[in-house]
Amino acid sequence: MDVCESIQSALKAEKIDASLKRLDSFTGKEGVIIRRVIPEFSGRYMDTTRTVNFIAHIVVRNRSEKAAMELCEWIANFLQDRPLASLDGSYTWSATSIYTEPQEMELDESNFYAWNTRIEVQIEV
Repeated sequence: MDVCESIQSALKAEKIDASLKRLDSFTGKEGVIIRRVIPEFSGRYMDTTRTVNFIAHIVVRNRSEKAAMELCEWIANFLQDRPLASLDGSYTWSATSIYTEPQEMELDESNFYAWNTRIEVQIEV
């Protein structure tokens, strides 16, 4: 399931460079990170398809608290209800919604601010 890659592609189309790397690989850097959270299976059908609630964790890291907060909020709103078709055909998109509203997160590293949101993408596989 290439949901994170589909989110990355949608953000890149808006000139936002998002990475699929781990947060700790961004030590000393600003950026946007997309990570997969454990998907939840919500239904199985007679034709063997399954409905999956896929959760993507998006972190915005910046030296400016305001910039991190504003970009995180923009991304959450941008992705709300956005169709996210599979790039490799591994799923069929059903819905996109904000799973957790943007909020500040603690970082061990000083001089950086991080805001994060979780986006739920309902798909059929």
